Amino acid sequence: MAYVPPQGPKNSQWTEQTVRRLPSLLTAKPIRPVQIQTTATTIYTAVADADFWIVHLWAANVTAGSTEYTLYFVPSGGAAATSNTVVFQRTLPAKTSEIIDVAINHRISEGDFIQAICTTNNDVNIGGWGYDQTGEP
Repeated sequence: MAYVPPQGPKNSQWTEQTVRRLPSLLTAKPIRPVQIQTTATTIYTAVADADFWIVHLWAANVTAGSTEYTLYFVPSGGAAATSNTVVFQRTLPAKTSEIIDVAINHRISEGDFIQAICTTNNDVNIGGWGYDQTGEP
């Protein structure tokens, strides 16, 4: 017996209530490595119509000396500030990397963004990956 999928409403019959019952869609996306500067550097911005769930975020010191970085989760239209600091002046020894544990499973809403600063331009790279989530969780 062949599988016959359940019939949903025709395109013209989609309603807000129908859409709310649809499962959410997760789309894996990289957070491409970014060289952090001494001014707020944007690492990732959540796209319109989706929340972004961080699965993995890392920081790497690419220099021969120790350095510090600060990480922010900034609301849409906002700026890096004390109120949205996630990691403050975290020291990274020379030529080391770390997973940024406090960022894992954090959700940023559409238009929100991740920013960071470091003590010397290009000393720290930050990258990772996560999921865009559309629809109801």
